[in-house]
Amino acid sequence: MEHQVAAATSSSQTSSCSVDSGWYMDTGVTGHLTNSLDKLTVKENYNCNDQVHAANGHGMHIHHIDHSKLPTSPSNSLHLKVILHVLSITSSLLSVRRFTLDNKVFIEFYPIFFLVKDRGTRATLLSGRCHGGLYRLDVSYQTSFHGIKVSRDK
Repeated sequence: MEHQVAAATSSSQTSSCSVDSGWYMDTGVTGHLTNSLDKLTVKENYNCNDQVHAANGHGMHIHHIDHSKLPTSPSNSLHLKVILHVLSITSSLLSVRRFTLDNKVFIEFYPIFFLVKDRGTRATLLSGRCHGGLYRLDVSYQTSFHGIKVSRDK
């Protein structure tokens, strides 16, 4: 199985700042990406040679892969069906397209915040704020992630 994911953001620099627990909504990536093992519960090694490619063509190695759920209430959750752990990206990115397709939701973007809404009921499931021009979903105040083991066809 190949993972062809286009990433809009990458960097090989390390930062001395605190760890960012947020996920950033990104219309330029084709899959969910994180540089933090803390966002993965299973932390299963990814032993293939697939890479994530940035807009500039730079290839970045995938270290782990995971599926997760993002609870929106005690009885409901949204799915992150494939999360790739890539050390050389600077922020965790949620693919807007993948997220909306996998969860039957839509996202309304406003100048200072965004809303994730159910497609059928139009109920607001999650919200986030705009920080420095980026739409950030702060998982630490919303809820925590729960991993699901990934099985691969060999």
